[in-house]
Amino acid sequence: MASEAPRINHDNQGNQDGNQDGQGDQTLVSSQDNQGDNGEADWSDCDQDRTKKKKDGGRKKLKQLSLYPSNVSVSRKRKKRLSSNGQSDSELSEINEELKHINMRLNGLVTKDELKALVDSSVQLIVNQLKPEIRKEIKAEMKKEMRESKEIIRKELQKDVQKEVKKEVKSVEQLVNEKLGKFSDRCDGIDLDIENMKENIAKQARQLNDMHETLKGAMNTAFDALKLANHNQQYSQKNNIKILNWREKNGENSESLRVDFISEMQKVGVTVSDSDILAIHRVPTKNTRSPRPVILKLIRSDVRLNVIRKRKEVAGTFKMMDHVTERNLDLMNRLRDNDNLHSVWYYNCNIHAIDMVGDRHRFDIGDNSEKLRRIGAAVGRAGITT
Repeated sequence: MASEAPRINHDNQGNQDGNQDGQGDQTLVSSQDNQGDNGEADWSDCDQDRTKKKKDGGRKKLKQLSLYPSNVSVSRKRKKRLSSNGQSDSELSEINEELKHINMRLNGLVTKDELKALVDSSVQLIVNQLKPEIRKEIKAEMKKEMRESKEIIRKELQKDVQKEVKKEVKSVEQLVNEKLGKFSDRCDGIDLDIENMKENIAKQARQLNDMHETLKGAMNTAFDALKLANHNQQYSQKNNIKILNWREKNGENSESLRVDFISEMQKVGVTVSDSDILAIHRVPTKNTRSPRPVILKLIRSDVRLNVIRKRKEVAGTFKMMDHVTERNLDLMNRLRDNDNLHSVWYYNCNIHAIDMVGDRHRFDIGDNSEKLRRIGAAVGRAGITT
């Protein structure tokens, strides 16, 4: 009996230890429940924190559960030991309650698939919420990247273009400089040739001016000589009479013409001696259908005047007129064609004319058209229409 008492005390002490272990297990499970409940409450507050806290709560529960097998094994050992020692049914029931309680806690834990599904749904929800913003950010980032890329490409292209342009410009400048150098050399040669030509032209201009002055002087001299010659010729023909339309005779000569002329003058009452006639002869003409003109040269102007006054009386035999030089005759024809002149005639080796106003003028072969323009202006001022 004395020996059984200590064993009973030992058993009681074991039961107390078992109760203490059970209470420790119950306290641990209660703390797990509280931690699990707190984790579930925090998960409902925020979706993002819920996933994290759920994972943490699950890890804690799994960690706590990792301690249970040792506790369970201890309880089983105690149960076996109590059974072998005749432990009471109340202790076994406590152990069963603890096991049920553990099973209930294990059933309340989140499984791996549920946790994965929960995480996927949370991630999908977050992605759906962030999708527009992500799109905007991606779009803005893409635009920024595109702008930066465009700017980089533009700068690179600009650099390449500038480099190529500089290269081309340098090549063109080199080519232009070469051409300009050749052109400058040619221009220098041309300038030298031009200077030489200028000198030659100036020299020739001076020579031409000298020649012009010489020619002008020669022309003036020649014209003066021509006027003088015409005047001398006209003066030498002062006592001459030109006879037209005088019929030619066969075998006619100067002596027969002299005799016939004296005879014709006697018919009109003019006495002409043989000594009054210095020369009489016919001159060639272009008109072969009419008789050749006769030139009569008398010794004095008074004899010529007496003869020429009878021109109307002898008009039936021949026609007498002043012997005018060819140049004076051309001048008279030109003056007769001028509408501003009323009449033109020859008298005493000079050509005279009267304009439409009534003014008298004397002309010479040296007179130019300026004199006729002045006459026309005077006629116009007088209000006379021609």
